[in-house]
Amino acid sequence: MAIELPDFDPDVSRVSGFTEPGHEICARLFLPLARSGTHRYIPWHVAAEQAGRALHALTTWDDLAHAADVGLAWEPPSGTIDDVTAQALVGALAQQLPDGAATSTRFALWEGHAGEIGAPLHDVITPVPASGQNFLCDGSFQLLTARLDWVLTRTDQHHCHLPAAIWPADRSFVLASALYQDSFYLSCSRTTFIAVRAAGLDVLEIDPEAPLPSRGD
Repeated sequence: MAIELPDFDPDVSRVSGFTEPGHEICARLFLPLARSGTHRYIPWHVAAEQAGRALHALTTWDDLAHAADVGLAWEPPSGTIDDVTAQALVGALAQQLPDGAATSTRFALWEGHAGEIGAPLHDVITPVPASGQNFLCDGSFQLLTARLDWVLTRTDQHHCHLPAAIWPADRSFVLASALYQDSFYLSCSRTTFIAVRAAGLDVLEIDPEAPLPSRGD
């Protein structure tokens, strides 16, 4: 049986290209900033305070990088998240799923990324046919169905590399982003949004029609 993909808008220049309509909330999840060459991380709201700015949903890295104590000390992530934040995110999302639903989570993996799809996955992934319907349909993604906490196995040097998109079988939430971005976009219920915020992550409600504010590597 074919797996239904999220109903992303074809326009990838907007947030709607990575969020699914019909959910109560569309939100931007800011991935923590890293200090180059270390395993130290800082939330965006702390970096914004250092730059003398308030963090809002459309804040860009360039908005903060002009501040010497931010731009020189920290760098934006590239589709990665630190282990502690990854565990908090997975825990918050799992709490909102019905019993057993976390075992059938869909992950979209980019075939072109070195190491993205290792040999153990070759027998359990399914190619996404190229159709042009949304960003997952360009012929370069593979689908994996696994437990939600499978994402926590994708750790390299204390970074957890997030798949391009994550959603449970019931599509009660969708978490997605363009490749190598500093943020992901979450379509979900208000209770899920509140749970992710309560887990200590920087996540702010955003207009799906807004231009995509995150930056890629």
